Amino acid sequence: MFSKVYRITASVRIPSSIPPESVVQALQQPENLLDLGSLLHTYKQIPTDSLPEKIHNDSAFFSALDNPAPIVAYEITDMIPIIPGAGSWATKHIKFFARFQNTHDGVRGYVNASAGVTVKSVYGVVFKERRAEHTDNGEQQESIGEWRLVEISSVECFALMMPFVASNLDVSHKELLQKLLVKIAAEQGRSNGSGDVSP
Repeated sequence: MFSKVYRITASVRIPSSIPPESVVQALQQPENLLDLGSLLHTYKQIPTDSLPEKIHNDSAFFSALDNPAPIVAYEITDMIPIIPGAGSWATKHIKFFARFQNTHDGVRGYVNASAGVTVKSVYGVVFKERRAEHTDNGEQQESIGEWRLVEISSVECFALMMPFVASNLDVSHKELLQKLLVKIAAEQGRSNGSGDVSP
């Protein structure tokens, strides 16, 4: 059975009340991303050499860049609803693994989920500059821009599974970024209750 890849690009504006470096620091603590997973039940950090052999030896994603930062690994348990809305008795616990490596502007993650699903992600903070405006007399005004929290991911799984896997990925991943900004704002005491994390 052949596999298929689904690509995700999610981006949200970072409010001016949150320093960009604070977002980078939050990304470089993988627990922040893990805590916000909607189906997450439990997780624990584990030594990378305790990963299953196939996962431990699959390092191409991390070795693509000359990055000396260490790789950290987690064992994760998700609760997957078998019958939506039926309660905890109709859920199944799925165990899988994730690895993270800090970058200069965020973090890279590689998740090996069940049923052959893999997710490779890059999270970062970037400055998006807007096109400079021109006045009537031909003078160019100062260009402006905004800081954004960006995720670029690729999800790979068996082709027959892709419609189910991809159905809510775009929305859920953007919500994850927004939740992270809300969490940062609350921790910094900067939240004014408006939840200003609009894209």
